[in-house]
Amino acid sequence: MKNPMTHEYFLTEITQMLADVLGLEPDEISPDSEMVNDLGAESLDFVEFNANLEKRFNFVLPKKGALLQAGKISGSPELFYSSKTGLTNDGVELLKQCLSHYTHLKTGASISDIFNSTRVVNIASLCHNLFSQYLPASCPDCGHTHARLSPQGKLVCEQCSTPVRPLHGDEAEEQGLRKYLEFTLAEAV
Repeated sequence: MKNPMTHEYFLTEITQMLADVLGLEPDEISPDSEMVNDLGAESLDFVEFNANLEKRFNFVLPKKGALLQAGKISGSPELFYSSKTGLTNDGVELLKQCLSHYTHLKTGASISDIFNSTRVVNIASLCHNLFSQYLPASCPDCGHTHARLSPQGKLVCEQCSTPVRPLHGDEAEEQGLRKYLEFTLAEAV
């Protein structure tokens, strides 16, 4: 199904949700604001924000990290992350390709560095990519291929108003990483 929600739409909605959770004004948050380092989000803020995000858009966020999933898929987790030296070059490239499109990370970053520097735009990219790439091809009830936003802001079938949701976040992330890794590993051989 075609996703009517743009990346900008997600940025706007997520900024407002973060402002509400963190007690900030939306104009204090930019797309490049780092949720921990810049905005001061703490673990309970993430719990509340993630629950609100899933409820608002009727989907399930990935629970497993892209690095962990890529390590399991490839059978070589050290290709992407080393507990001694941090994020590898391959890990940096992998995170650029994951649903969240981390484009600002550097080799050597620790897991906590990655988490602490997650930006608002990364969350918007995650949501937009899930809804743009992992919606069902057609409505499970009527077979229609277009979706629209309901007055409550939920994605529904344009024809019969059945709620529409993307693939579970972990499944979508795994599918995307498998494609990326198959292509990358094939090129390396």
